[in-house]
Amino acid sequence: MSPPVLAAAFAVGVVIAIVLFLVVATYNDVVGLSRRIDKAWANIEVSLQQRHDQLPALVDAVRGVMAFEREVLAEVTAARAAFSPSAPIPEQAATSATTSRAVRTLLATVERYPELKSTGNVLVLQQEIERLEAMIADRRELYNDQVYRYDARIAQVPAVALASLFGWRPRPFFDAEPAAGPGRDAAVPVAETRLVLVRHGETEWSRSGRHTGRTDVPLTEKGREQAERLGLALRGRAFSRVLSSPLARALDTCRLAGFANRVEVMDDLQEWDYGAYEGRTRLEIAAEIPGWTVWTHPIIGGESLEDLGRRADRVIATTLPFGGDVLLFAHGHILRVLAARWIEQPPMLGSRLELATATLSELGWEQDRRVIEGWNETPEQAR
Repeated sequence: MSPPVLAAAFAVGVVIAIVLFLVVATYNDVVGLSRRIDKAWANIEVSLQQRHDQLPALVDAVRGVMAFEREVLAEVTAARAAFSPSAPIPEQAATSATTSRAVRTLLATVERYPELKSTGNVLVLQQEIERLEAMIADRRELYNDQVYRYDARIAQVPAVALASLFGWRPRPFFDAEPAAGPGRDAAVPVAETRLVLVRHGETEWSRSGRHTGRTDVPLTEKGREQAERLGLALRGRAFSRVLSSPLARALDTCRLAGFANRVEVMDDLQEWDYGAYEGRTRLEIAAEIPGWTVWTHPIIGGESLEDLGRRADRVIATTLPFGGDVLLFAHGHILRVLAARWIEQPPMLGSRLELATATLSELGWEQDRRVIEGWNETPEQAR
């Protein structure tokens, strides 16, 4: 065989080897993603079944006291009856969303009956249902993330060319109910969401007035004591979700307050990114830029006030569908802007809302209007 023929045969062999490698690698990747989706869905099925099994016990436990809340109890019962573990995933998603809304309504109604809140069995069942609701939400997020990765993978080359050969089809998402926007509309659940805001305890920088954005400054000893007092003020209250900024001073406050086993991290609760002004006090900056405040001047290399407002809007849009009291651990400026956006005012209004460390504030409703119900209260004032 002549050298040119050998070279051509070798080149063809290399091409075939590369194609086979790509086919095998793609197949293994897609099959791996598919199996992770199956595992994530199996976890959701377990949680849905557990909630299905627990709901009758809660309804029976409260039925005697809540006899006049027939519609609330009927809504939960009807939603539970619609559950079918063999139904297609989109249908189960719709049923689950309906059940979650009914559960939030029931739990919010229970809050109006002090005799139920003091009953040990009801409290245990309520906490278990809340735990399952949080677990379903977490597992739904993981499942949808895997579906997104899988669907994106089979749409890429070379997987898209192999999809028909191996029968790869897009997998359905397990959709939650649509998130409400910053304003209130029909999508807001009957069990109205209220936000309980906690600013973290003292740090060295907060004590000296230094702008502390993304720098992970720990709590002082006083800050740790403040966090424990916050926990005492919050003891006995039922929260549908507990969310925290990922920064250590907020997370540590949350954990010391007694919510370590329930906290979910939300990146949008991070403090304002102060850019070039990080770690400096207002007086130091004003000595160079007369009249400077974080509210009125551009943030060089950081985050604008408008961007901070958009983050606050995302927090509101995410938490509104939860229902019940939602506990948030975060920072001074993001919480001030969050309060302004809650009452549908410009972010600049936050400049008028002083907020000390280790304080509690509450955002709620007056009829159909979002309002600030309590602001900047110490743990002792909030009890």
